[in-house]
Formats: sequence, structure tokens, C-alpha cells
Amino acid sequence: MSASASEFAGSLARLPGAKPTEIAPGQYRFELDPGDVVITVTELEDRHIKGTLFVFPQRRVEFKFTGATQEARNAFILQFDRTFQRGGG
Repeated sequence: MSASASEFAGSLARLPGAKPTEIAPGQYRFELDPGDVVITVTELEDRHIKGTLFVFPQRRVEFKFTGATQEARNAFILQFDRTFQRGGG
């Protein structure tokens, strides 16, 4: 995922109906109904487009669901995807 640390944290805070708890640096827990999900974010090396000044910060994002139904997982991922979408054109 291409996002700075502050962009990522800001988007997490905007997830509808879910408030993250930071349980460790780069690790966030969300309560679901039922279960929960822990998101682990790992900083990767930035991507540079050769011959330009463009720099894209990179993050590895991992999800670990515990006790969540498939329906709860799907609903969370759908909201996560929508919240992290960016306009283009």
C-alpha cells in the first residue's frame, strides 16, 4: 500500500463505525461483531520513479481476524477498501 504513516493513521481513524486501538507501534485492533481484527503495518522502502521527483511511501498491511464470521470479515474489508480509496483521473 502506498501511504505515509500519517495518511494511513488518518484513514484508519475515518473507518465508519470502527475505532482503532493502537496496541503497539504499527499495530491496531478493531472490535467487530463478533470477534476482532488486528492490522499490522510494516514500513517498506519508498518507491521512486526513475527520472522524476516522485516518491511513494510503501507499507505492508496484514490483517489477522479472530473469532469473526466471514460476513463480519467481508464487511470490515469492504469498509477498509472504501476508506482507503483515493480519487484519480
